[in-house]
Amino acid sequence: MDKKTQWGSGSNLKPWLVDVITAVAEQNLPGALPTAFSLSQNYPNPFNPETAVKLALPRGENVVIRIYDLLGQHVRTLLDRHLMAGYTEIVWDGKDENSRVLPSGVYLVRMQAGEFSATRKVVVMR
Repeated sequence: MDKKTQWGSGSNLKPWLVDVITAVAEQNLPGALPTAFSLSQNYPNPFNPETAVKLALPRGENVVIRIYDLLGQHVRTLLDRHLMAGYTEIVWDGKDENSRVLPSGVYLVRMQAGEFSATRKVVVMR
């Protein structure tokens, strides 16, 4: 490897599989394990173009996070999978399930993890 450019070449190349999720980012946060489930208020709020919510999971659990409009219509599923215990941050880009930019307004972020559920109001400002 060339130390200056960080590029290399050779014949022992192996294919890489990269799983890319667009528009929704997930980040595990370090620290002691939480003692209870929680869904934080998003930040920033109001937001444009994106916002983040933090989840606290005292144990591994299947977690579903969905966005709804004020009429209760499902707009987007941000997460639907098993997460390990700890703190996780989820970023939403303000788009619907079809990657369309949503108009300004109030939306609901709903988290379901086992028997726990919580809802937070978020404001999109365009």
